Amino acid sequence: MLRKTTASMPRRPSARRPAAAAAVLALVVVDACGLRPVEKAPSARLEPAPPPGRAPAAPATVPPVEDPAPPATVPPVDDFAPPATTPPAPASVPDEAPARYPPDAVHGPVTRGMVARWRRLAAAHPQRDDRMFLKAGASGTLNLHFFTCLAARPGPFPAVNWGSAPALAAAAAWFHPPADGRGRRDPFARRSLATEVSRTAGWALRGDPSPIEAELAATSARFAIVAFGTNDMVMAGTPRAALSAYTADLGRVADLLTAHGVIPILTGPGPRAHVPAIAPWVAVFDAATRAVAESRQVPYLSLEVLHRPLTGAGLARDGMHANTARTGGVNSPCAFDAEGLRYGYNARNLETLRALDAVRRAVAPGDAPPGDEPPTLAPPAAPALVGAGRPEAPFRLDALPFVHPGWLAAGGEARYVLDLPAATALRVELVAGRGSAFSLEVAAPAGEAPVGGRAPVRAGARFAEGTFSGGTWHLTVGRPATAGSEAGAARDYLLLVVPCAPGETACH
Repeated sequence: MLRKTTASMPRRPSARRPAAAAAVLALVVVDACGLRPVEKAPSARLEPAPPPGRAPAAPATVPPVEDPAPPATVPPVDDFAPPATTPPAPASVPDEAPARYPPDAVHGPVTRGMVARWRRLAAAHPQRDDRMFLKAGASGTLNLHFFTCLAARPGPFPAVNWGSAPALAAAAAWFHPPADGRGRRDPFARRSLATEVSRTAGWALRGDPSPIEAELAATSARFAIVAFGTNDMVMAGTPRAALSAYTADLGRVADLLTAHGVIPILTGPGPRAHVPAIAPWVAVFDAATRAVAESRQVPYLSLEVLHRPLTGAGLARDGMHANTARTGGVNSPCAFDAEGLRYGYNARNLETLRALDAVRRAVAPGDAPPGDEPPTLAPPAAPALVGAGRPEAPFRLDALPFVHPGWLAAGGEARYVLDLPAATALRVELVAGRGSAFSLEVAAPAGEAPVGGRAPVRAGARFAEGTFSGGTWHLTVGRPATAGSEAGAARDYLLLVVPCAPGETACH
């Protein structure tokens, strides 16, 4: 049986850049969605590193910045062949199958298989600095309230109040520059070339060099904090139209970073309360972010889940940017006590640092002996998916939200079964990549009205939404036998199943 798991932006001086009821669910399938390496060759100024081959498969008083209004089985994760000097993974621990990321969790898992892959990637790019990270994102990441307070010199903010997380003080200190100020910049305070107000994941890839390429050339960072999606979902007229572009672009950003030895932490978009029609799609875009991270086995952070219990959903009065705790009338985004962690930037700063520390210790364990247990983030990896995607053994949706990266050759299909204990409002989306021919079929339980027309579930060529009755539903993702120039190639897709917001009219 299916189970359900349960500040506004202060402006900075501009910098010239290089050209660049029942539970409610949403079910989304995304094809090609960035599950392929970036096609653009890295800039000549970057160290040579070919893209990895992939098998198919703030407070309300701050003036706001206005953003513009308008893969059937998991494909193998890149297995970077290590040079002779690479420290091997423990002999007793073989490479793991790709881990499934659990639903409704703030963090993705960190498994021993991931650690082995990340260490091989790091060894293949020794020029990268384990004490540096870069940032890529829009206003929420450019905002001074994000991470600046963790710098050795925290600027306008009070000293960090570590609250119940004193062990993370050492995590921040790891990235601080030498006390004499020589050498590298403090990554917590450094202005990234890949952050700008109102930008999308696609923006980070455009130009020669692109903002991501420029940032790679400007810093030797080993890690990257990547956070897009808030603006992406309004850039194509409707969130449904924008979803495939966002997923593809985010995947290409991740691939470009890993091609240069950088491990990205993919951060999903935070809540948006200022546009009611957009707000329910945040969970869908967050699930798409999780699916991209899972398909590449890189770290993931869900702001959508993180913000749920926070004061005012962790949002400033503009309903889009995070809010910040105040101490003695002063903004305190690094107050990590119980009171401070009720606010958006405070919670994001702490959990991003926690994710950064986990991946850093996995790659550069410091004094820890080789082959030690990897750092852990709750929760562990989700159980293996049951089924094989065939008619006699369909994949079974086991928990919500659900994501599944898969791939299909021409003429192939993947079967899924969704058992609903009660009537449930669902949104089903099939988003195909450019030039990809895919189809989605949704079959109602026996005796129920078929999908489409005036039935409770309306449908289009690549979507279905409405009230799905209790019972067993059959979902089929198919690809025609003749698919033009791509007939011989397998194409990737993502299947996402995400709870919609209660009361969302489009789902009812």
